[in-house]
Amino acid sequence: MPVRSRKSAVDYGKLMRQIDARKRLIERYAEFVIDILDIRGQETDRRVGSCHTRIEEWLTGFAHFSFASVYGMTDMGGNEIKVFYHPGKDEIENNSLSPVLEVYWQSHGFDIDECQVKKFDVGIPWQKAFDRAIRNKDQILNRTSKAEIKAKQTFRQTATIQILIKEMKRLGLKTDGLPAE
Repeated sequence: MPVRSRKSAVDYGKLMRQIDARKRLIERYAEFVIDILDIRGQETDRRVGSCHTRIEEWLTGFAHFSFASVYGMTDMGGNEIKVFYHPGKDEIENNSLSPVLEVYWQSHGFDIDECQVKKFDVGIPWQKAFDRAIRNKDQILNRTSKAEIKAKQTFRQTATIQILIKEMKRLGLKTDGLPAE
């Protein structure tokens, strides 16, 4: 008598629910990171090319998380966000840890159907902590003192001036009377 192979029935409904749940989670996490970097992120690099602008942002010390982004502003897009979890540490150096979440997308705005999840740590502790950070976002943001906000504004202004001076020098414009790089 021939041996029959048993094929297990695939529960396509269950697979679709798993996909849908992960898509909703990634979308919620990505939109939060984009939003929080827009509110508090510091621009760490800006490169302007002939047909593109590359902007890097960094935020550390947000409820034991740090966030990095690279926005490749071209007609073709090219954007990436990373989430770093560092329990027990308030802040870390830029990219000194491996990310728990890394997402890339090509379009101008974030689109869950077009993104590629490069890394998603399936560990529950960081996800619970991240959900808590999302829920308590306003309280965490309000903890930032006025002096800290002013310091960040000064940093951004200084960084912007340095970028402008560098660009002026590159284009052969005079920078007399402007602060030194």
